[in-house]
Amino acid sequence: MHENKTLNRYAHCRLLHHMQRVILTRKSEISSMKYERMILVAFFLNYVINEVVSGVSALVPVSADGSGWVSYIVFTLLAGGLVAFFAWWYIKTSPGVDAMRTGLTFGILGVSVSLLTTFVSGVFGTLFDTGSFSAILDVLPNFPAYLWDISTHVLMGYWIVPAFIVGWFMGRGNASTSAPAPAPTPAMAQ
Repeated sequence: MHENKTLNRYAHCRLLHHMQRVILTRKSEISSMKYERMILVAFFLNYVINEVVSGVSALVPVSADGSGWVSYIVFTLLAGGLVAFFAWWYIKTSPGVDAMRTGLTFGILGVSVSLLTTFVSGVFGTLFDTGSFSAILDVLPNFPAYLWDISTHVLMGYWIVPAFIVGWFMGRGNASTSAPAPAPTPAMAQ
């Protein structure tokens, strides 16, 4: 009897290493680990988008009219594709989740991580460049205007839309998110 209560209170997780043993982990710890892993994946993906994708898109030649729209579109498409790939990977490795909600959460969390990183790097970049706390007060009023800039809307687009679409697509086959089959009518039974 006591052993059965222990099994109900803990979830079993199997480690995939050379010592294949079963460990007992609380279910609440597993739930919180999903969000911790999502935050870490979003930070890593934000770094890859800011460094690698921007570097690759800079290799695209400037259009004939001299505008940078072509490289900006290439950047947005590559970033959206990378977000879609990581959302697929994250949802695939998270069993028993509502895929569409997880995809939307992943996208919103990615936008939040990106905006938070931008804010912190702007404030501390100004502090380390000038060495003055009063210079930070000159930078802070610029951040709300940044939130309404078109580049922030594009950032929201390439984080949220691909993650949501991947979540929707992966959740279509899941019985918990699909609509139930209609009950047969008397005419159908004959």
